[in-house]
Amino acid sequence: MDAAAPVSLHDALAARRSAIADRWYRAVARTGFAPLGGPEVRARLLALTDRAIAALLAEPFEPAEARAIGAALAALHYLDPAALESTLVVLGRGKCQNSVHGRQPSGESYQKWGTNRFVALS
Repeated sequence: MDAAAPVSLHDALAARRSAIADRWYRAVARTGFAPLGGPEVRARLLALTDRAIAALLAEPFEPAEARAIGAALAALHYLDPAALESTLVVLGRGKCQNSVHGRQPSGESYQKWGTNRFVALS
């Protein structure tokens, strides 16, 4: 692959999936108690991160998938509103927003675009 070749938004997010899941885990861990150990919760959040990336980039956007991700978070016993708020901060604000130039939806910032899509978690 040519080093100068543009990276797709999906590839950029997928490359950061572990960092996103780690940030998500740190954000929600303080909001509740999961009956699973930290490594298991983190593994489940990694899987949810993959789903979130796919949902974020899906055309057309499917709000039901965002709600399913929210339900999976609740099934992990992160039920406090702070867990949802933290999730929206990590996913909706797109902590990787500057990793790919020119791949944002036209006319909207990545933050607004991601937040609008993941507000369906609530």
